[in-house]
Amino acid sequence: PSWWISTELFVNVLFLGLIALPRRFAQMLALIATILGVIYLLADGVISGWRFAGLGTTLACFFVGVTLYQIHARLPKRSSVHWGWLWTALGAFSIAWSAIYLSHGNFYSNFGDVILCCIVFPCLIISAIRSPLLRRGLRIGPLVYLGEISYSIYLVHFPVQLALHCWSIWTGIPLPVESRSFFVIFIA
Repeated sequence: PSWWISTELFVNVLFLGLIALPRRFAQMLALIATILGVIYLLADGVISGWRFAGLGTTLACFFVGVTLYQIHARLPKRSSVHWGWLWTALGAFSIAWSAIYLSHGNFYSNFGDVILCCIVFPCLIISAIRSPLLRRGLRIGPLVYLGEISYSIYLVHFPVQLALHCWSIWTGIPLPVESRSFFVIFIA
């Protein structure tokens, strides 16, 4: 988590600097940052082994998010029923594509990572905002709760893993990481 948070810090500082610049120049630099991030993703995928691990991924995904916001802001606030079904279909397609892509270990590719991060996930996000059916589905209590605690889980999962690893070293008791029940207990 520390390397990821650090890349978020750099990209947020870059973004703050960009919005202080004249609009056209800032847009050009944001486009360049997005392209560099996408090139990084194409070269190394989402799970990076490069020296500045995650910075390219963060650049690409952050500025794709900025672009998605711009698209969303320019779309009409209310849509017809037909548009609602279109957004629902786009969201369903995004969910299906993500599930297929993420469930096939031999299907991963850097190009697939770019499609997932820069096209499929943004389509899912805008569909979840714009589709009445998806919005209702995402308002189910357990999903709302998971959404509310997800960032705190993200922040504590690494210290918990590190503590378990240190405990294993100190006690000499190996952790059964290949066990499904250990995984369920760890997630709980």
